[in-house]
Amino acid sequence: PLLVYKDKVEEEPPQPEIINEPETCDNPREEIERLYYEALKEAGAVGNDFRDHVYLADLNPYYVSKAVNLYAKDCVGEDALLVFDNTWTKCFKNGMLLTDKNIYIGNNGKLKVKISLKDVKFIDANTSECKIIINTSELMTNQIVTDGTVALANFLIKIIPLALKIEEENTSK
Repeated sequence: PLLVYKDKVEEEPPQPEIINEPETCDNPREEIERLYYEALKEAGAVGNDFRDHVYLADLNPYYVSKAVNLYAKDCVGEDALLVFDNTWTKCFKNGMLLTDKNIYIGNNGKLKVKISLKDVKFIDANTSECKIIINTSELMTNQIVTDGTVALANFLIKIIPLALKIEEENTSK
């Protein structure tokens, strides 16, 4: 999508506006990208924090490699779709990698938990503690605060079925 800046009055810095978003489509990858930009809007005022910590894997392979090298080492053969960094320095020691098969949650540079997408039954945002609960596992989200936490939780709920669709497509090849 093309980013342009709206004209703002006074001293407020310009904010990007997304133009020509793709419509809902049959391609799960394109739908994930569309939903990413929807989540950015949902994050509202913290959209920049969201953008600075939640990345589409196809557009950010360097960040994916950081997560893989630290805590998602056994994702070989999986298709990375989304990476979340919950560090201030972008060192990726804490965060999440979502593939077409699993969610990898890292803590202090080590794998905290690996959750099969087929086993995900529950996702909820705990905004008072800045974390997302996936089944019984916690993903800390203090870098994207309250609105970003809710936006990421909602985004995950929407894209997990799409990730499973991608996994089906990859398996049938």
